[in-house]
Amino acid sequence: MVGTLQSNFIHFLRLHHISNQSQETKEMALYYDSSTLILNNGGLSLISAQYFPFGYILLRSVRKGFTKEFLELHGNDSVKMAFDDLIAQDSIRKVFDGCDKNEPNSLDDSFKGMIFTELVRKVFHARVNEVIKKYRDQHFGRHSKKGDGGTTFRGFLRARTKKATEKK
Repeated sequence: MVGTLQSNFIHFLRLHHISNQSQETKEMALYYDSSTLILNNGGLSLISAQYFPFGYILLRSVRKGFTKEFLELHGNDSVKMAFDDLIAQDSIRKVFDGCDKNEPNSLDDSFKGMIFTELVRKVFHARVNEVIKKYRDQHFGRHSKKGDGGTTFRGFLRARTKKATEKK
C-alpha cells in the first residue's frame, strides 16, 4: 500500500512538473527567441518571467550607481563603494523577495539572502567591468586620443585616490 502511495505521489509530481514546464515554456516564448529557448533544455539557463522586475530594477540601479563620473571621482574605491551602496538598497531586496511570494515551496531567508547577494554581485561586476573597459579604452587604450604619455589605468586610479605605490 505504501509503495502504491509513493508511486502515485511521484507520478503526480511528474505530471505537475510537466504541466508547469509547458506553461512556463509558453510564457518564456514571449520573452526569448527560439534559438535561445533551445539552450534552456533543463530549465535552468534562462531567467523566469517572474524575476524580470527584479532584473530590471537591479540593472537600473547598477547603471545609475556606477558611472564614468563615479569612477573618476572615487578612483580605486569606486567599485567597493558602489557595491556597498547597491547591497544596502532595501527596495531591490523587497522586489527580489516578492518575485516568488506565490510559490508554495519557498526557501529559507538565509538561503534567499545568499542567493540575492551572489546574484547582485555577479550582475554588478559584469556591468561595472563594461564601464571600466570602455573608460580604459577611451583614456588609456592603444587607440585613445588623449596622448597622456603612457600613463597606465592602474596608475591613474592610484593617483586619483592619492595612494603611493609600494616599492618592492
